[in-house]
Amino acid sequence: MKIVYIADDGTEFNDEYACSDYEWTLERKGVFDLIEFYDTDGNKIKNIMTQNAYDKVWTIVVPTAEAAKAIVDLGDYKGFSAYLDICSAGTWEWHEDGFNGCFVRRSKSK
Repeated sequence: MKIVYIADDGTEFNDEYACSDYEWTLERKGVFDLIEFYDTDGNKIKNIMTQNAYDKVWTIVVPTAEAAKAIVDLGDYKGFSAYLDICSAGTWEWHEDGFNGCFVRRSKSK
């Protein structure tokens, strides 16, 4: 037996969660195309839906208030709690304080 999950646009997946993630991003495609995620080396991260990508994100460029809301929605959807700190447009950078950390908006003077 083989189970195939079919997204609303007809794209097929063998994994239920991959299909759900795909549909979730598809609904928000326009806004997520504008947001830029980077690792510590400045390399752009393309697949932002995985735990591995979340663990590597160091800088997020958020162009609009709508994009900031989309990142918070992503945090809620995937359980990526650090994204819940992103509340406005701007460049957000990861700052660690011992074991904990959070995204902090870079000042405009940089």
